[in-house]
Amino acid sequence: MDKENKVNGDISRWIILALAFLVAWLTFRRIFRKTVRRIWKYFEALWLSNFQEKYNDRMRSRKEALFFNRLSQMINDAGRPLRVLEIGPGTGANFAFYPDGTTITCLEPVAEYHDLLIKNAGCFPQIHLGELHRGFAEDMAMIDSGSIDAVISTLVLCNVRSIDKCLQEIIRVLRPVRIKCSANRFV
Repeated sequence: MDKENKVNGDISRWIILALAFLVAWLTFRRIFRKTVRRIWKYFEALWLSNFQEKYNDRMRSRKEALFFNRLSQMINDAGRPLRVLEIGPGTGANFAFYPDGTTITCLEPVAEYHDLLIKNAGCFPQIHLGELHRGFAEDMAMIDSGSIDAVISTLVLCNVRSIDKCLQEIIRVLRPVRIKCSANRFV
């Protein structure tokens, strides 16, 4: 009989401990979930900043050719500074490659990156940080149609839910341009 009471007592203790653990876990999850998520996003932003620095070092010549040289040519052709939309700028790794006077509108879904993005934009006085929107590339309703000269996105399109919707939105926000034909006629 004593052995049976001891076994029942051990089972009762395990059940009570499991219930106490479950209550503690649910309480922790409910109360501290936002705090833990913010701390995680902060460290993720620091990691991303470090990754972007190494990525920029490796891709410097390509980014200079694509960003600085091409956008500078667009500035010369337009005769005015450009308004560029950067989708998913993260912490602002591409800011170093924009030509003087470029106004950059940013669309970043992760709010925890916004502080580092603004801080990094201050390190590059040649650019102007325009609007900073929180959202996804598939829905850019906050950006006016035909208001953007160029759209930049690096390491982002592999993470969008719908590439078709993303590209439709990019086309919508881009300013129509006149293209020179070989006979110096505009189309």
